[in-house]
Amino acid sequence: MRTALTQIGVQRLTVSEARGFVELPGAFFIGIVSAFCCYWGVTRLKQNLGYDDALDVFGIHGIGGIVGALLTGVFAKHAIGGASGFLERTFP
Repeated sequence: MRTALTQIGVQRLTVSEARGFVELPGAFFIGIVSAFCCYWGVTRLKQNLGYDDALDVFGIHGIGGIVGALLTGVFAKHAIGGASGFLERTFP
């Protein structure tokens, strides 16, 4: 139950960075990818690097923020936010 609630929070965190720049399919994809990346950050990265993070703040906010910011640059739409993302420029 805790993991499911955490993943809902992760999706909200990462998609909020994309607000005003991406459409619904892009936001959905950002949420799904960030959930997997943050789960990896909380379980594997913390274990491999051996750092102490009792509340999993870096695994959720750090990894989620990085993934959300990068994927916003991929899925941004010029018609929504005034900036074209990688997909819109590459595949018009």
